[in-house]
Amino acid sequence: MHQGWTRAVSVEELRRKGRTVFRLDGRQIALFDTAKGIRACNNRCPHEGYPLREGTL
Repeated sequence: MHQGWTRAVSVEELRRKGRTVFRLDGRQIALFDTAKGIRACNNRCPHEGYPLREGTL
């Protein structure tokens, strides 16, 4: 498992897009720019398996 920091996207790009996905250790990680700050999570819904990036926050 990866330890440490990984550059995924610039803050400016994430703010412009609102969300993005990148790969880390074979997993897709979704990044979201929210009113409470930048958040990261697995890009799969634990119930249905759908990509979270495509959903509504």
